[in-house]
Amino acid sequence: MPLTVEQVAALPDLGLIVRTSTAPVDRTVRWAAASELADPTPWLEPGVLLLTTGMTVDADARRCRAYVERLVAAEVAALGFGDRKSTRLNSSHTDISRMPASA
Repeated sequence: MPLTVEQVAALPDLGLIVRTSTAPVDRTVRWAAASELADPTPWLEPGVLLLTTGMTVDADARRCRAYVERLVAAEVAALGFGDRKSTRLNSSHTDISRMPASA
């Protein structure tokens, strides 16, 4: 049985924190994929939980919005940032977490 974004985020071993107040967390996660590509969407299917360290996401708000818009159009279930070495998000990551799911 597939899990929802909310259920994946609640798994204690993953140490995830949901940072949205607008995106639905009841979306079904069908698969997880990791990518540092500026545009991973040609290789993604709907329902993917996309994980990234954010290496290709910089502080340019226009590029951040375009990145999120591509993910929304590809019907990505959720976007996960981070690594175990740091719990700090840079300003562009914080801005992305505030963007509406319908970007």
